[in-house]
Amino acid sequence: LVAPYLCYMRQDKAFHPGEVISQRVIGELLATYFDNVITVDAHLHRIHELSQAIPVKKAINITATDPMAHFLQAHVDNPFLIGPDSESEQWVSDIASHYHMDYRIATKERFGDKDVVVTLPSADYQERHLVIVDDVASTGKTLLAVAKKLAEYKPSSISVLVTHALFVNNAISELHAINITNIWSCDTIPHQTNVISLAEILAQELTNLISN
Repeated sequence: LVAPYLCYMRQDKAFHPGEVISQRVIGELLATYFDNVITVDAHLHRIHELSQAIPVKKAINITATDPMAHFLQAHVDNPFLIGPDSESEQWVSDIASHYHMDYRIATKERFGDKDVVVTLPSADYQERHLVIVDDVASTGKTLLAVAKKLAEYKPSSISVLVTHALFVNNAISELHAINITNIWSCDTIPHQTNVISLAEILAQELTNLISN
């Protein structure tokens, strides 16, 4: 199974009494039908390996950070990367390391699906091309909260780059309303913001799997 976006990996704990942890349930289901699974930037914040959620022969979780880094290097002048929370640091730091980009990681407190408070670390954000990087954008409330805070510093631009673009309801229009310069995503989910193709890295991983 090649599934660029495994949405059920996001439900990795019971947030309310009686909720099913779909990561485990769907993982076991997939293991009954497939020998191997390949996905991209799965939500593994509470486990270390994809195989812990999907017990198949080969559970492969590749990352989109390499093509994302190349895209930013080609399209943004001296980008300054911003991670919205500690969970995003694994992607932000990896992208930044490719071309020695500056980056900072914000802290986030979530009080509900649409209630997010963000605190930025100290840095000189003024007149910089800032890029908020995350693995998935759903309601966009976290991105919106970070962007509003960054706008106070009068940067040259604020852009958004995510692996998985859901952007439900009015997420895109809300981001445009605060003058976000660019909203970019990889093509794991068909969306108007898709600019980075992951076909090559997925094909390479599948080729390696078949060869071995």
